[in-house]
Amino acid sequence: MTLTGRGGIGIEQAWADGPRAHLTVGVAGFPNFFMLMGPHSPVGNYALTAIAETQADHTLAWIERWRDRLFDSVTPTQAATEQFNSDMRSAMPDTVWATGCTSWYLGADGLPELWPWTPDRHRAQLTAQPSRDDYDFVCSCR
Repeated sequence: MTLTGRGGIGIEQAWADGPRAHLTVGVAGFPNFFMLMGPHSPVGNYALTAIAETQADHTLAWIERWRDRLFDSVTPTQAATEQFNSDMRSAMPDTVWATGCTSWYLGADGLPELWPWTPDRHRAQLTAQPSRDDYDFVCSCR
């Protein structure tokens, strides 16, 4: 599958240093692209189906906003994505995933690439009203 974002950048270029997502579902520079089970999605102590359901609810909320003509396209900002990833990495040392074990959860840099917080936090963050500052919008709707 070919996935191309703004300016013709491919996902393989965007993720050359490893996959990065905003809130596990969006990629900076890839408007209207939402994914289930994307980077950082595994919540190591929770069912993947429940995580996917939360991600689907989040995506559906964006689709409903689009259908209400609130925007033509939306993408997480690079700054929001970097902040989310920084917060995630900062939380990781307090988890069992960073105790030196070898697992498929480790990225190319040897650091864990999964959600470091509780499943409740995942649901809360994905169902909260999104901060407008965390997204770039294009709108010729109104």
